[in-house]
Amino acid sequence: MVTIADNLYIKGILEHDTLIINQIYKQLMPMVRKMILTSGGNVQEAQDIFQDAILIVYRKIKTGDLELNCKFSTYFYAITKKLWIQELKLKKRGLINTESVPDIAAEPDNTEEYKASIIKVIMKHFTQLSCDCQKILRMHFNSATIDDIQLIMGYKTRHHTIDRKYRCKRSLIKRIINDPTFKNVKHEYTGKNRILS
Repeated sequence: MVTIADNLYIKGILEHDTLIINQIYKQLMPMVRKMILTSGGNVQEAQDIFQDAILIVYRKIKTGDLELNCKFSTYFYAITKKLWIQELKLKKRGLINTESVPDIAAEPDNTEEYKASIIKVIMKHFTQLSCDCQKILRMHFNSATIDDIQLIMGYKTRHHTIDRKYRCKRSLIKRIINDPTFKNVKHEYTGKNRILS
């Protein structure tokens, strides 16, 4: 089932071949963008999800964990879809874009209290990240491109920049999700409102 083009893509990702990666982008980005835009996302989020998926594929190739039993495009799209679903769940829980938690306008007092508690947890863990991670994530959350971040941080390659952003973001999310305070706040709020579960 793996085609010659698929093998070229795998080799290109492993070797950080810009021409191959650009070809993957041209072929697969339109459907990833469409999937994300039609489910409430934006172009920047589509770019982020695409880059994260490339990084996941690279790591799987590097560790020998890549099992391709379908076309590469199908496999890659499945990864981006899974990443986007995870992102949507985090948005729903208030971990991302906490200024606009959906579907909870009916009870503004509880909403504001919940948002304040969540923001406090986020900031607690954000300030515990390394200075570099804080700087990268500030730029990322302010819609800076990977190229902008690479330039400002002085990183040698785009791939390294993507990897650093990915690790910083996942580290922050993991810390927040594992924080007992976050779990308690979420449980208390969902118990009252039955909205964010």
